[in-house]
Amino acid sequence: MLCNIKMAYKISISGIDGCGKSTLIPQVVDHYAKGQTVVKFGRPIYVQKGDERIYIARWVSDISDRVHMLCDKINFRTGVGIVNIGYGAIHSLIGWHILKKYDPSLIITERDPILDSAVYSTYYFPPTKHISSGLRLKLTKEASQEDYPDGLLFMAIPVEVALERIEKRIQAEQVNGDNIRGKKSGICMKILMTLQNYQNILRNA
Repeated sequence: MLCNIKMAYKISISGIDGCGKSTLIPQVVDHYAKGQTVVKFGRPIYVQKGDERIYIARWVSDISDRVHMLCDKINFRTGVGIVNIGYGAIHSLIGWHILKKYDPSLIITERDPILDSAVYSTYYFPPTKHISSGLRLKLTKEASQEDYPDGLLFMAIPVEVALERIEKRIQAEQVNGDNIRGKKSGICMKILMTLQNYQNILRNA
């Protein structure tokens, strides 16, 4: 329901795993939070103004990540999709409250709730691949009750580079004893091509 609040400029930063979203987004938030309030949606959610960063309902993101890892281990990809839908519903409720409370000037979302959901649905829910790209976008938009962002940054990099980054990150997490967020590298090329296709659809919309 974030689309119903028009007080802030909304930018979505999208791209496949390993493209650099997690590195870029904090830098963008730090830059624009000087003198104004910025809300970052995704996992995790936080509000920032100046150097002060307030994390919101971080436990929701933590639980989502843990269930993702469990589903990855047992190769239950539909389970990941179900978790994403649930997180999206909670995200909308939390988001409405955050925007009302903090009145941000800028909203930055990690992954676009319409674009990325429509793309990844073909992997998590295989039967949806028989639905046209345009119709999937329309159905996802209606289900999420979101509007397209005011700006969309699509980070396109060679799949080989993305895979190398993912593998290095997993190795570092293993060494440090951190929770490993499973990645199915075999689908990266397909997802990249699909994201590029959707980007072209949005440009012509």
